[in-house]
Amino acid sequence: MVLRLTKYLNSFLFFSNKQFVFQKGKSTEDALLNITSKVYDSFNMSFKTTGLFIDFRQAFDLENHSILLNKLETVGVGGVALRWFSSFLTGRRQQVRIGDCLSEPRPVGVGVPQGSVLSGDIVPSFY
Repeated sequence: MVLRLTKYLNSFLFFSNKQFVFQKGKSTEDALLNITSKVYDSFNMSFKTTGLFIDFRQAFDLENHSILLNKLETVGVGGVALRWFSSFLTGRRQQVRIGDCLSEPRPVGVGVPQGSVLSGDIVPSFY
């Protein structure tokens, strides 16, 4: 599904050319080379340079399901594909076990299922 969605989004240039994750032919090394080049250029022109680095490794753990599904629909994902994403994300519950104590099941409204490609538990290999 990720290949189909990526192909669809690429068909109308959805992704920024500054996005290096999950893009064919781009990697974290490309991102590092890009920022390094910009820093060197700034130094050579005597500009002041500031960097802000944010670790988004677990960004999908914060993604609200309703907002994500709404965004997918806004970019034209609908029908069977949207229902597939919805069934993947919604209606899930989780519990916490500490020793012999088990919490009540609670609905999960954010994040992605553990063990999925998006959870970070599995490293995706798209290309």
